[in-house]
Amino acid sequence: MKSTSDVSEAIPSLNLFQNRALPTRPWKVDLMLGEDFRIPLAGFTLVQESRPPTLCNFLARDPSVGVAAVTTYHLNDESQTHVAKEDTISGEHI
Repeated sequence: MKSTSDVSEAIPSLNLFQNRALPTRPWKVDLMLGEDFRIPLAGFTLVQESRPPTLCNFLARDPSVGVAAVTTYHLNDESQTHVAKEDTISGEHI
């Protein structure tokens, strides 16, 4: 028996995301005013990139059933009309 999930089932799992606690690490620079005057500074980042854990463990209703990614294509209209992969045009995102 195959089981599929959609985004509406994944959204409650995103509430479980918790940031990792990392010690702040300074990056040291010199503020140069002219050629002979330097002020040593230490900078700290306020925002750090973090990634959520994989959703495979959260979305499996039955752990014995394997979780696989399924890609579907839909039109951006009210009824979300399904489009076959053969009817799409591949493109590049730069």
